Amino acid sequence: MAHYELALDRFLEAGTRYYEALTHEQHGDIHRARGDEDRDRHASADRAMAQASHGSAPDITGRGIANPVAMILSGAMLFTWLGAKHGDEAAGRVARTVERAVAETIASGVSTRDLGGSASTTEFTGAVVRAVGAGAAPGGA
Repeated sequence: MAHYELALDRFLEAGTRYYEALTHEQHGDIHRARGDEDRDRHASADRAMAQASHGSAPDITGRGIANPVAMILSGAMLFTWLGAKHGDEAAGRVARTVERAVAETIASGVSTRDLGGSASTTEFTGAVVRAVGAGAAPGGA
């Protein structure tokens, strides 16, 4: 944890040098709490932090049965924000591609146990990655 705390201090001191942070939930919680403490000093609409909203689920750690959808879509949310913030249509297309890839993967019958499927975390994520690679957003839309 000490290494993360040092990195977080540097992140917060950097002002607007960084625009987004993608972290593990525990680190995101720490970052958000520390960021709230420093809000007056570092307040800016130039930053974003997306984090999957779920618990750390220590009871299933390492078993390959966690549903990665929330974390994947959190990453897509960062691309949406970047696209809007910087007027970057390519970032928006990436977000839409990832969102569509998740939806198409589930619609194709590949899902984790909590959604009634049998895919492991790795298998589901691999299917989403393949859908992104196959161009889940036809025509670049």
